[in-house]
Amino acid sequence: MTELLSSEYFCSFIERYYAGCNEADAAKMMGCFNDDAVHYFPLGTHSAPWRSAKTISNKWVQCVENLGSRWTLDRILCQPETHESVV
Repeated sequence: MTELLSSEYFCSFIERYYAGCNEADAAKMMGCFNDDAVHYFPLGTHSAPWRSAKTISNKWVQCVENLGSRWTLDRILCQPETHESVV
């Protein structure tokens, strides 16, 4: 049986990931992914998917350091019963 995780758990997880992005903390971000994670981009962005927790984390670090990138969370919606969240 799958354990039901709370909305608070999902929110804190997402907040930790965004903090890692803004802090350019690769280790914090990597702790939020499985090793085989894939980050896809919307059509038209001309970026291939980033594959692996290490690649995703290192690429976001580069974005912060080279482009001054920052991310904000306006709202997090969680559905614990289905393990889904929307930012």
